[in-house]
Amino acid sequence: MSTIQAKTMREMIAMFPDLMTRVAPRTEVIERAQRVRDAGIGGVCLVGMGGSAIGGEICRAVLAPSAKVPILTVKDYMLPECVGANWVVVAVSYSGNTEETVSAYEQAQSRGCRSFVVTTGGRLGDMADAATLMRIPAGLQPRAALPLMMSVLYPLLLELLGLEPFDAAATADLVKSAFEEIVGSGRSPRVVAELLTDRIPLFVGWRHLSPVAYRAKCQVNENAKALALFAELPELDHNEIEACGLYNHRRVVPVVLRSAMEDGRAKKRAEATLRVIEDAGTVPIEIWGAGPSPVVEALAVTFFCDYVSLELAEMRNVDSVAVHRISQLKRLMAD
Repeated sequence: MSTIQAKTMREMIAMFPDLMTRVAPRTEVIERAQRVRDAGIGGVCLVGMGGSAIGGEICRAVLAPSAKVPILTVKDYMLPECVGANWVVVAVSYSGNTEETVSAYEQAQSRGCRSFVVTTGGRLGDMADAATLMRIPAGLQPRAALPLMMSVLYPLLLELLGLEPFDAAATADLVKSAFEEIVGSGRSPRVVAELLTDRIPLFVGWRHLSPVAYRAKCQVNENAKALALFAELPELDHNEIEACGLYNHRRVVPVVLRSAMEDGRAKKRAEATLRVIEDAGTVPIEIWGAGPSPVVEALAVTFFCDYVSLELAEMRNVDSVAVHRISQLKRLMAD
């Protein structure tokens, strides 16, 4: 499979919608998924770390409300004991060598789980058989490969769960249009980044935008080498809200990802939360999502926040591609 040529993070992020159509699950993999579904499954467990894990988190948030079986995400060496032979395990590792994911995959194999793999190669690529392997192009940072991994992971899960099939090209066009709508609403990624200069963003999400808020926090960490926090609604209202009086003193700025799909109660809660934060002395930033479905909105807001993290990196004059401390940690773990 060809390697994607992209050297800068800006080039990688700009590819976001197009990467959604670069590859698709092979017919052999989809047919295996159909047979697995028809045989009956007890649940789906998505395994991954870092940039390779976020696709599973978004898929779980989008699909769990309509799935007839539980969907778990695991970011560890070990699978939960409940994941047995009647479960499906999907291991996602861009490099194919992530040690936690390899360990969990080996455990899935030893338990007799029905397993699938999403990777560019590496150890996982060698371990998986052809009917369960979804190989994707190399050449990107794992965190920039999210849409590429989603392009095979999401349709696979739809097939396993017996849900409506995925039209990658149509979805990519909708994500691009929704992104343009978000930008056109008045706050570009650059403007949001400027509001976060010398501040610590607290990204807040609801339902399918909760993993997007977490992804935004991680992107600021990795791309801008800056501190960022994450919270989700409604959980934030049961604990962290009591600490919002310190936000301004600690230079914390809530960045609330609003959904166009908020129901009446969710909208009232979000607005009440914003009011309490404002009354405590901090002005939050709102980013409104767009799109006709949760998956489109989640990906469009992710696309937008990826650019926010890049703008922050450039404002801080740091290399958004390099991950020196992660590389150092890996070397220490290898000793």
